[in-house]
Amino acid sequence: MNQSSMLSQERDLANLLLQALWQFKLWIAVFALAGALGTVVALKYLPKTGVAKASFTLADARVQELARVYAGLPANTQLMLGALEIDELSRFSLLLQHPDVWQQLWSTPLLCQPVTDFCALEDPAKAKAQTQSWRGGFQFEHKRRGNVLSVQWRHADAKSAGLLLQALLQSATLQYQQQRLAQLTQQRDALQSALATINSIGERTELSSRLDPVLADIHLWQQGAQQVLHPLLPQQVHAAKPKSLVFSAVVGALLATLLAMLLALVFARR
Repeated sequence: MNQSSMLSQERDLANLLLQALWQFKLWIAVFALAGALGTVVALKYLPKTGVAKASFTLADARVQELARVYAGLPANTQLMLGALEIDELSRFSLLLQHPDVWQQLWSTPLLCQPVTDFCALEDPAKAKAQTQSWRGGFQFEHKRRGNVLSVQWRHADAKSAGLLLQALLQSATLQYQQQRLAQLTQQRDALQSALATINSIGERTELSSRLDPVLADIHLWQQGAQQVLHPLLPQQVHAAKPKSLVFSAVVGALLATLLAMLLALVFARR
């Protein structure tokens, strides 16, 4: 195809476009007006979304516990301490989806002392309804690089989302503490049982040296002194930002105009 034929096709297309614009100018104007009004109405009535978010990593106290566990592993093990830390934070993140955690959420002190509209201390039906209503706005992501747990809750009422995010983390922490205490109790019982059956002074000394840290950890977890998470980004609550109606109306009008021009070209070629 030579240059003259290409220029001729471009002129034909331009003429066709001008003809379509002139022929359907009223419809194009109607489409533009409808696009602007539709965008404004949508912004007025569509729900606005606020967000509460925070980021955490594993607390130093828990890292030290894992370091003691790692020190007791065989010398030829290929497992790294960092992998233990990642797996531990991953286990905590899974608790954020656990049914028991959500059931305990609606009776946490943060929601029930003082009493809020979310408290469902002795009302399973209300707790179930609130779980269905609010759970869809909660999201979390565990990034293994850096071992960071990011959580956020989106809802029209950003303050309520922030309150529920704190309560959910408390509920998950409580469940984690209960599981950790159960593990430590099993270790204590096993070590005490072994001590009761061994007469060798050397073996008793070794078992006692293993038992003492377990008893200390049990005491700390029972007192609630052990932390699971360390905040990297403190909780931030952002209310829904109102969007500019004028700018949105202009964008809606331009998009509707583009659609109307494409339709006009199709009808003009027929």
